[in-house]
Amino acid sequence: MNLMLPLTGMLFWFSGLVSASVLLWAARTAPWRKLMARDERQHLWYGAILVLGVVWAIMGFSVRDIFRLHPMLVTVLTLVFGFRLAVLCGALALLLSLLLGSGAWQAGPFAWLTTVVFPAALTYQLLWLVSKTRVQNLFLYTLGVGFVGGLLTPLSIASSTLLLFWIFPPQYFNEVLDNFYLILLFTFPEGFLNGMLTSSLAVMAPHLVKTYDDDFYLR
Repeated sequence: MNLMLPLTGMLFWFSGLVSASVLLWAARTAPWRKLMARDERQHLWYGAILVLGVVWAIMGFSVRDIFRLHPMLVTVLTLVFGFRLAVLCGALALLLSLLLGSGAWQAGPFAWLTTVVFPAALTYQLLWLVSKTRVQNLFLYTLGVGFVGGLLTPLSIASSTLLLFWIFPPQYFNEVLDNFYLILLFTFPEGFLNGMLTSSLAVMAPHLVKTYDDDFYLR
């Protein structure tokens, strides 16, 4: 989700400060050596930036020129690359989508927090909970994390956005609130897309999925 109108005041500074902190931490601690050690993982990461940037820019629809809804695909991104590389990939993809005119530059840090960072953190937490069950079932990974994680992504975006808007209300808060139910239309499609992509990668190219343990789930 991209905001079409600029942010000002405390919400702009708060989202900018938190985004900068998370971005610096992720960039400093990301497993760059592991990413650069295999050409195919590098190509997959760069390709994800390009594809997501274009998808976020040209797919979806604008709601009263206030915010733009589009497929997120952050769940599968997190499962393939891990949390830190996923949020960095999302940051570059968001930058590309903004260059293509998908939203307001001033709202970029806020969009990255709510659309990328929070859903990626939710996916990683869900993955941790599933791993604690020690159930050796491929469908628990592909559906329990891939599908359910994607299903929860729009809810995560909606709840985090409304919470921040409630704490630091922008002048168009009421217009957003009146139309925000539309994001719920993305719950099942987002779950289906992420579940399908997670299943395909886990079966066809498990070596490219960082969080997937082929030996454990198929033992």
